Amino acid sequence: MVQNVVFGKFLTCPLIISSPSGFNSGRVNSAVSLVDLLPTLDEFARDGLARDYPTPIEGRSLLPHLSRSKGHDEVIGEYFAEGTTEPIYMIRRGGKKTDLLRE
Repeated sequence: MVQNVVFGKFLTCPLIISSPSGFNSGRVNSAVSLVDLLPTLDEFARDGLARDYPTPIEGRSLLPHLSRSKGHDEVIGEYFAEGTTEPIYMIRRGGKKTDLLRE
């Protein structure tokens, strides 16, 4: 982090999902968040059956990505570590990234 800018490499990690009987192999280069894992696994496990939860689940399913449909391509991150006095937020949509600071 330099000059109150969050570098995208600080907020990225590969996500590998395997289901030989469920999806064709391939690579998706969309920005997603780890918070998307719970809705993805839930939707995959219930196989279209409705399920009610007492509170909404955060995140969005990654199944559109896995089935090669157009899925979302955005991620929201937060950085709060050495050299910062308050959190710096980052929004990435497609190839564009915006850093947000409180003034």
